[in-house]
Amino acid sequence: MTTFLDLHRPGRPLLAPNPWDLGSPKVLAHLGFEALATTSSGLATALGVLDGAVDRETTLDHARAVAEATALPVTVDLEDGHADDPAGVAETIETARAHGLAGASIEDWDGDRFYVEAVRTPVNVLLRPAGPTVAELAEAGVARITVGGAFAFAALGTLVEMAQQLLDEGTVGDGRLSGVGMRAAKAALSR
Repeated sequence: MTTFLDLHRPGRPLLAPNPWDLGSPKVLAHLGFEALATTSSGLATALGVLDGAVDRETTLDHARAVAEATALPVTVDLEDGHADDPAGVAETIETARAHGLAGASIEDWDGDRFYVEAVRTPVNVLLRPAGPTVAELAEAGVARITVGGAFAFAALGTLVEMAQQLLDEGTVGDGRLSGVGMRAAKAALSR
């Protein structure tokens, strides 16, 4: 039986995109991803607050709902562990396990550099525009790659562009992106 940890393959990283609501995990599963990771910034935006303003209980309840939306393993973005000390972080991790989550991420980054060889556990890297590619990260030994709030903010960016076009021009464009989204939703949600 393949475990969630088995999916973390240095050199051939697990791509675990980040749903932010309860429809997006179903679409991402339908597209063929092997696992999902929640996004603190995407969730915060969906709740109408800034990243870092969502409490532990809300974060974990949302992650449980994402996990229940598909059969895929889900890892939760726990930001700083929602605690100030190791014991508090451990309690948060145990609660995540009790919620049926396959894993968790505690954020720790150092600007533009990444030290994959310095740790003995699978390393997750947040893929960023103009940053290293999946191939470059795989070569460095990264075991899991996520996109954080990128998909949620891209959806919001599309909303802003189409809404501005509605205000300025009285149209919503050619409908291409709306059509892509509608077809994806119908395919993923009709199962």
